Amino acid sequence: MTNLITEDWLRSTGWKWHDMERSPRKHWLLWLAPACVDPREKSGHLFACTEDLGIEMTYDPQSDFWFCWIRADYAGRYCRFLHVRHLTKQEEVVRLIEALTGRTFEPKDVLYGALRSPEHAEYLRKDSESLHQRLAAGWGKAGEQALKITDTDKREVLKP
Repeated sequence: MTNLITEDWLRSTGWKWHDMERSPRKHWLLWLAPACVDPREKSGHLFACTEDLGIEMTYDPQSDFWFCWIRADYAGRYCRFLHVRHLTKQEEVVRLIEALTGRTFEPKDVLYGALRSPEHAEYLRKDSESLHQRLAAGWGKAGEQALKITDTDKREVLKP
């Protein structure tokens, strides 16, 4: 794997983008804490919250590098950042993820912007197909049809 890091690659592997205050560039974030599981622990989790460990990246067109930070939001937003180094290749990102989590990086296990353990990811995939989720989706669609809500209406509501 010698491909360069791109926004398309980050998006396709489950990273989420967000705007950072006072930053002119788009930042990409992947939470890693849910993937850090210790079977010896009673709860299995090494961290208390999804936002206890993550990787954040942003591209700098002037240097042609991606800045990479380890991020933790323990006590509020943008609590702790540790600059790792500049990255250019997808392989570098994958190796960093694997080093921090102690497991092989599988993009299929990234759900809702966080890398999960394979067991937790499978549970969430099954849950999304459960009866109550299908009923909720059906009720949402039926309500939109009854109220005659269109995709254009939804875009208008979601405009910043």
